[in-house]
Amino acid sequence: MSFVKARIGSVNTPKQVEIWPDLPRSKVGKILKTDIRARLLG
Repeated sequence: MSFVKARIGSVNTPKQVEIWPDLPRSKVGKILKTDIRARLLG
């Protein structure tokens, strides 16, 4: 967080960072953004 804050400023620094082993993908291989949003919002 401090690395990002020093380079782009405190306003643009994300509030949290999550590391996922893999992203949800469709059968075609595209990342499913709706599934990501659903996981983050709980």
